[in-house]
Amino acid sequence: MIQIHPRIEQKFTCPVCEQEMEANKTVWQGIHAGVESECKDCQRTFYQDLKVGHSLYTPCSVDLHNFELFGPGSSKDWYGIPLQKSLKNPNDCHIEFKKEIYANHNKIIILNCIDYLYGHSLLKLLNAERHLSNNPEYGLVVITPRFLEWMLPEGIAEKWVFDIPLKKGQEFFTDFNNTIQKEMKRFSEIHISKAFSHPKDFDITNFTGIEKHDFQKDDFRITFIWREDRCWMNSSLFQKAVNKLNVAILKNILLTWQKRKVIEVFSELRKRFPDARFTVAGFGNHKK
Repeated sequence: MIQIHPRIEQKFTCPVCEQEMEANKTVWQGIHAGVESECKDCQRTFYQDLKVGHSLYTPCSVDLHNFELFGPGSSKDWYGIPLQKSLKNPNDCHIEFKKEIYANHNKIIILNCIDYLYGHSLLKLLNAERHLSNNPEYGLVVITPRFLEWMLPEGIAEKWVFDIPLKKGQEFFTDFNNTIQKEMKRFSEIHISKAFSHPKDFDITNFTGIEKHDFQKDDFRITFIWREDRCWMNSSLFQKAVNKLNVAILKNILLTWQKRKVIEVFSELRKRFPDARFTVAGFGNHKK
């Protein structure tokens, strides 16, 4: 976790001249949580990512005057450019907010679960168990989209629920930022969770309330999660090329190949688990 109040402990450097800068204030974009910082040498003001979530690996910076983007090219398309666009064109509409306090704390950890992909939001939420176990001296405050509210675990100090649908998850809502800034004034010390993208050592039953599968029983359901934007294959570059070209015949060939692989795996699993039920779940329109 990273302290963000009463001081911001993460160090920042200018993406242009690489001189150390001081962060002036936090900025809650949504997916991104960052700071506004100023370079005294360049006389430029930047938005810069706190190293949480995907920004642990691919942090971004944006010049708040000309909106020039700085950051790694590997995540530029899906992570950097949407941030750049959102800061340039903030959304001023009202966002429905609901708060519930379960325990009063002066010192808190904020876990931000906002994202534009369901899986990303869920994985961020699973970080909650680590904080509840390892940081009991702090109250855990979870920022969650409304669709994940039902999975909040017991033991959190507060929930801050925002009605931000996935399809708008990459936007910068000024109301979201202003609401969090207002709530932060209630606390003497605030840290932000690193919200690891692939957390471990959690018990999913603490989030779903549903018991884990008993592997000693014969009752099995085996599910393949179907998706058409990232098929079951080893070459991510080939998949990106197919998506970019957007040629229907190429997509159909790839999806037909994926379907054949799923059937082959299910056939092999049927030999091992003859009474299992098989399910394909997910999004897609491929029917061949």
